[in-house]
Amino acid sequence: MRLPRLSPDDVWWKTWATQMGIAPPEARSGGVRLDSQVMEGNAAMAGQGVAIVNVSLWRNEIAAGRLVRLLPSVALGRRHYWLVYPPHKRNAPKVKAFAEWIAAELAIDAADDQDGIYVPPEE
Repeated sequence: MRLPRLSPDDVWWKTWATQMGIAPPEARSGGVRLDSQVMEGNAAMAGQGVAIVNVSLWRNEIAAGRLVRLLPSVALGRRHYWLVYPPHKRNAPKVKAFAEWIAAELAIDAADDQDGIYVPPEE
């Protein structure tokens, strides 16, 4: 916890520490606050500090060794995503195509899910 943390006031630091069984990091004034995982992940790869990122979104960088995990465990959050569209567009070809594509992408995540973080969508 002495390493420089990117976005040190991010609520995920406390969630992560609690799930890892360690004391939550003490509040720090100052530090760099970045507004997206893209910026945080890139800053971490550039050696600017330690970031909390979604391993599913950064799996290629982790696999290539450009982004390194500090610990083998991950913290899990209970977040969900929905595909939202007007009811009358349910059978529109572009809506169906996108829904099929996103389901296929999630299936890829499920196949590569070594951390047990993928939860299949309910039908």
